[in-house]
Amino acid sequence: MGPVIFVEVLDRRGHVAARVRLETLPAVVGRSYGSTVILDDRYVSPEHLRIARDDAGALVAEDLGSTNGVYDAVSGERVARVVLRPGLPLRVGRSIVRFAFADQPVPPAVADPAIGALGRALASRRTGLAVGIVAPLLVAWEAYLGDYSRVSAAEPVSVALVTVLLLAIWAGGWAFASRVLVHRPNFLAHLAVASAGLIAVTVVGTVSAYGEYLYPSQSGLSALAAVAFVALGAVVLYGHLTLASSMPQRRRVLAAALVTVTLAGIAELVEEADRDESVEMLEFSGALKPLGTGWLRTTSLEAFLGEADRLQARADSLATKRPGQGS
Repeated sequence: MGPVIFVEVLDRRGHVAARVRLETLPAVVGRSYGSTVILDDRYVSPEHLRIARDDAGALVAEDLGSTNGVYDAVSGERVARVVLRPGLPLRVGRSIVRFAFADQPVPPAVADPAIGALGRALASRRTGLAVGIVAPLLVAWEAYLGDYSRVSAAEPVSVALVTVLLLAIWAGGWAFASRVLVHRPNFLAHLAVASAGLIAVTVVGTVSAYGEYLYPSQSGLSALAAVAFVALGAVVLYGHLTLASSMPQRRRVLAAALVTVTLAGIAELVEEADRDESVEMLEFSGALKPLGTGWLRTTSLEAFLGEADRLQARADSLATKRPGQGS
């Protein structure tokens, strides 16, 4: 029979949607169930194209008197008979078929970023579980420090458990998408990405809160924190896309950036719409933070109360003086 021939049916993007091996010749491409290669295309005749060998042994494709003809998909020229060569695309109806041979070279495999060094580290059971445990504990600790009332042990535990549940649901959704798109769920890897992102967001939020508390006059700190949150969101989304899709790296970066910036813009518009311009609000609002005395200059309680008493006495003295008296 000679070289083994394959007929590739391409989709609208030029990707191979089906690949049929021709065991015997002649073979027919058409819409009928008796065809060797069946095309689900109403513009294709029941028997549209025949693949055979001519008297010289060359492989040829012949139009079988179809309604809409056969065209060279590159030049657009209609052909009644054409000698087949590797990679030749023909338009049959509104479908594109391409011919390949068993000994035809193929491009080298593209490195899968999901199984690179970072992907292997994220997919490891140790990393996934370790980061998945640290993130809820950190969130629970942050919630404990942020509550200045009496806190029972059950409250931080409940915060940690809810965080674990939400992380599992989030990673499970991405794992389902990965299973559909790249045939690997990568649940632990998605859990590690989400947990690492939550850790980073918590750390940035804590640092930002301390910065705004210590330097309230620096109005740019909140904007810098907002930019950091958006950047972290884009990084996390990029990590999920790396594990769940086969898109090129540039498209993953662009998709992560566009989605994150769009969501941040929508959130800002919603916040702006909810802001009541008739009510005056302080430009700064924040919570007191626990501070250590080892790295921040502080005043003892006795010294503070003594200074307060001195200022109170000074104010009382000024209040009792008559107008025109010296200070």
